[in-house]
Parts: sequence; C-alpha cells; structure tokens
Amino acid sequence: MQKPCPHSSCVLSCLKGFTSGFTFAVNVRFTHALVIALLFRSGSLVDKLKYIVQLSFEHASRLGCFVAGFKAVQCVLARVEGKRRPVHALVAGLLAGFVFFGKKTPITSQMALYLLGRVVAGCVKLALRPLQLPRSVNGLLFLLTSVLCPAFTMLLFRLNPRVLQPSQASSFRLIYLQSDTWKSVLDFVPFGSTIAYYLKS
Repeated sequence: MQKPCPHSSCVLSCLKGFTSGFTFAVNVRFTHALVIALLFRSGSLVDKLKYIVQLSFEHASRLGCFVAGFKAVQCVLARVEGKRRPVHALVAGLLAGFVFFGKKTPITSQMALYLLGRVVAGCVKLALRPLQLPRSVNGLLFLLTSVLCPAFTMLLFRLNPRVLQPSQASSFRLIYLQSDTWKSVLDFVPFGSTIAYYLKS
C-alpha cells in the first residue's frame, strides 16, 4: 500500500521545513536589510542593527512557520484522502498564507508582491506552453514585459506615487526627483552622499 506522504515522519518533515524556511529567509533578508540600513537609514549603529535583526527575524519566522504549516496541512489532507493530490497544495497554501502572511506588514507586502510576479510569470508560461512558440516569439514576449512593466511603473509614479509600495516610491523619489538638484561634486560620485555623510560625522 502506497504511503500518503513521501517522508517517514510528518512531524520531522514540518520541523525540517521550518528550519529550511527560516534559514533561507535569514540569508535573503539579512543582506538586504543590511544594505538598506547602511545606505538609507539614519540613526545609531545600534538602531540599525535592531532594524536588521527585526526585519530578518520577521521574514524568517513567517517563512519558516508558513513552510511548517503548509506541510502540516498537506500531510493531514493526504492522510484523510489516502494520497497526495495537487489541490492539497492549493488548500494548504491558502490556509498557511492566511495565518502567516495575512497581516499586512512591510515584509508580508514585499513577499506578496514577489510571489505575485512569480505566479503571473508561471501562469503565462503554462498558458503559452501548448502553443509551442518559437524562441523569437518568446523573446518578443519578454521584451514586451520588460518594456511595459517599467513604463507603467513610471506612469504610476508620475500620476500618483501613493499607489506604489512606500519603499518603491521612496526609492523613486531618491533616484528620479532628488537627482534634479545637487550640492557638491560628491553628488555625481556613486555613493557620494554616503561619503559626504560620513565625512561630516
């Protein structure tokens, strides 16, 4: 008789899933938060370290718990039905997503937007797969995507920047609006404003 789950222990699989998700998220978020804190955040070194640890811990604990919850729900559904089915992944993703990503924070917003982009790209690939399009058409589709996405992002930024994610709007203000003024030659040097900040301190 076929086992409903591919592992020897559902509990250990969930625990390992938590550990893997936690570790992966720390690796991704720590470096990102470190760069953001050093380049864009004001405050003491201790404040910046707290910010880095806080963001890294939130991302890691949410992803770790999501993975464990997802795997747990899949195991329960597989045991109830006697085998795994693709719909179990959907149900498990819905439940775990609601519990662990349902509260809006800067971290969950970034994760949702990242996943939305991956889902849209995956759905387009699935929809186009039966057509067996030549590489030239696939290249054209990529070109359209890479042209339309920034074009509409810039249009939204010009029309109403409040509809963009706050960190994106802030980055755009720095890149596109603050570059209209300058105070010294350091403004034309990569990381010049950071250098100027540390020279004053």
